[in-house]
Amino acid sequence: MRVRPIRVMTGCFARVDNLWELGSRGRLALPCRPLRMTWATGAAGMYSPWMLPWSEVIDPVADQDQFAGVVSVHRGGDTEFARAYGLADRAHEIPNTVGTRFAIASGTKGLTALVVVSLINDNALAMSTTARSVLGADLPLIGDDVTVEHLLAHRSGIGDYLDEEAGYDVTDYLLTVPPQDLASTERYLAVLGGHPAKFRAGERFSYCNSGYVVLALIAERVSGVAFDQLVAERVCGPAGMADTGFLRSDELPAAPRWVTWPSRAVPGRTCSTCR
Repeated sequence: MRVRPIRVMTGCFARVDNLWELGSRGRLALPCRPLRMTWATGAAGMYSPWMLPWSEVIDPVADQDQFAGVVSVHRGGDTEFARAYGLADRAHEIPNTVGTRFAIASGTKGLTALVVVSLINDNALAMSTTARSVLGADLPLIGDDVTVEHLLAHRSGIGDYLDEEAGYDVTDYLLTVPPQDLASTERYLAVLGGHPAKFRAGERFSYCNSGYVVLALIAERVSGVAFDQLVAERVCGPAGMADTGFLRSDELPAAPRWVTWPSRAVPGRTCSTCR
C-alpha cells in the first residue's frame, strides 16, 4: 500500500507537500509538531484522532502572519478545508474569497516549463536546442552554447533584466519601457537585450527571470502560437484549470475579483513568466 504526503494548495500559488514547509508572503508557517500528514492511497481511514480541526491549526498562524490568500486542503476528491484570509484590495478593504484569482508572479514559471516540455514531447524542440537557433540575430549577448535545458534549469548564465543577485529592492522600477508597450512576447526583446552574460552556460545555478521570458519567446516561435494561447491549450485546458490564464491587465473579468500586480505583468499580462 503506497503512502504519500497530503498536498496543500494555497490560493496564492503554492501546491506543496507538508504544511510546515509553507513560508511567508502567500504561504503559511505552521507548527512543526508531527502532524502525520500522510494517507494511504485507496484507504478510507481518517487522520490521527488527536489532530486538531484544520481551522484551529491554520487560523491562528494566518492571523499571526497577517496572511493574505486562500488555503485549501484536499484529500482524494474531497475538500476538507477551504478558507480565505486578508484583503484582495487593500485600498477599498475588499476581502479575499475562496474564488479570488491571484496574480502568481513566478508561480507561472512552472506553466512555462510545462509548455516547453510539451513541445519537446512533440519533437518541436529538444533539451539540446540552442536559443540561438531560434532567436537568430535577436539578443546577441546570449551565448551560442545556451540551450533550452540551461534556460529551464537556471544555468544559462545569460544577463538578467531583473537580477536578484544584484541587490535590487522589490519596489525598484526596473523596466526600461512602459508596461503597456509589452503586450506581446516579441515586444519584450526591448527589455531582454543589453545585459551581458554572467558566466558560461552550465557553469553554475543562478536564478534567472530573463531565461523564462526567452523560453516563452522560443516556444512562440517554434510553434507559431501566441504564448498565452500555448499555456491555455497545452497546460491549463488539459489540467482543468479553468480559472487560470495569462490575461491582459486591462482586460480582466469583472468577477470573480482578481488580485493583480500590473507593474510585474509580463508580457503585458497579470501572470508573469519572469517573476
